[in-house]
Amino acid sequence: MENRRLARNAVWNLLSLAAPMLIALGAIPALIRTLGADRFGILTLAWMLIGYCSLFDLGLGRALTKLVSGGFGEELSITPRRTGLASAVWTALVLMLVLGCAGALIFASASALLANSVLKVPVALRVETIASLHWIAAAIPLVTLTAGMRGILEARQRFGSLSILRTVTGVLTFVGPFLAARASGSLSAVIFTSAAIRLFSAAAHLFLCAVLAPELLSDRRFSVREV
Repeated sequence: MENRRLARNAVWNLLSLAAPMLIALGAIPALIRTLGADRFGILTLAWMLIGYCSLFDLGLGRALTKLVSGGFGEELSITPRRTGLASAVWTALVLMLVLGCAGALIFASASALLANSVLKVPVALRVETIASLHWIAAAIPLVTLTAGMRGILEARQRFGSLSILRTVTGVLTFVGPFLAARASGSLSAVIFTSAAIRLFSAAAHLFLCAVLAPELLSDRRFSVREV
């Protein structure tokens, strides 16, 4: 049984990596032609920054996975409400959201400095770049919160659902900016689309948590000691 589950999870993970990569092979050349090399370079940087936004959770996502995984092994007669697991989950999620918002404020405040000095963006693109960095900042709380909800689903062994969602998000990561670039040609509109995709991902993870692990979201009392 365990070997079958392991093989199934491996197949899902492979599909979640392969599908976005195939889409990227077609979308990236089209994005370069539409945006130009300079704007595409900034878009690539934006993708990288959004990907690393999960660092703002300070390891709480992994800690939450371990916490929920340990609670999952308890006797069925002991509910998450009685063990305090649900309140600990809410505490961790709220802390991750707060950390993400703090990171967003810091990043947004430094956006002009990054565009003008650190990244050395061409003068003609600086206004677009600063606006784009603001959208990246807006995505930081979404990414940190998503990391926490993904940790819950991983602890519950919901790898199939996660892989499907990762596949959809990965495909949208390339298709969305391409459509935005064709529609407007504006770098800020393209990166706004990338941030909107992160909003979709966060909402989808929340939906999966509500459907697949509703007992963990049933108690909203906070307990810092349990995190």
